[in-house]
Amino acid sequence: GVTALYQRDIPQTIILMSQEGIKRKDPDWHAAQVMNFILGSSGFGSRLMEEIREKRGLTYGIYTGISPLDHVSTLTLETSTRNEKTAEVLDLVHKEWVRMRDTDVTDKELKDAKDYLTGSMPLALTSTDHISSMMLSLMMDDLPSTYLDTVTDKVNAVSIADVRRVSQSLLTPDKMV
Repeated sequence: GVTALYQRDIPQTIILMSQEGIKRKDPDWHAAQVMNFILGSSGFGSRLMEEIREKRGLTYGIYTGISPLDHVSTLTLETSTRNEKTAEVLDLVHKEWVRMRDTDVTDKELKDAKDYLTGSMPLALTSTDHISSMMLSLMMDDLPSTYLDTVTDKVNAVSIADVRRVSQSLLTPDKMV
């Protein structure tokens, strides 16, 4: 891992972190989506938002995302905080990365993540442009057009053990840039 600091005369520190992610065709893709939802992509309700915003008021928002690009896949984190709180936020992010990697998610966290991910799928198909965007994404990722027929079952099949396995594989705080 590498830390780069770019000094600016502004009252907040903008934190962008990245590490290796997972490809969309990886068999653990759906488990990684569930893990990411619990860790930080769900906004309010995510572990990072709870620990860093709700409990401590250190940021307005903190989010994670997985980007499976052509030549690299990344797991990223974005947030900002008051300059004097940067070290504390970075320490809390590290602790949450380790907690997600080293402990099981709860039954409620798993259920909430799966319910959201499967329940929001129809909303991604509410207009012609959304449908065409989804189909283009499937084509670009070399996934079959029948993918949408199976995605709900694949997400619902994710177990606590799957999330733990993927977390242990993906979350490498010492490699975070």
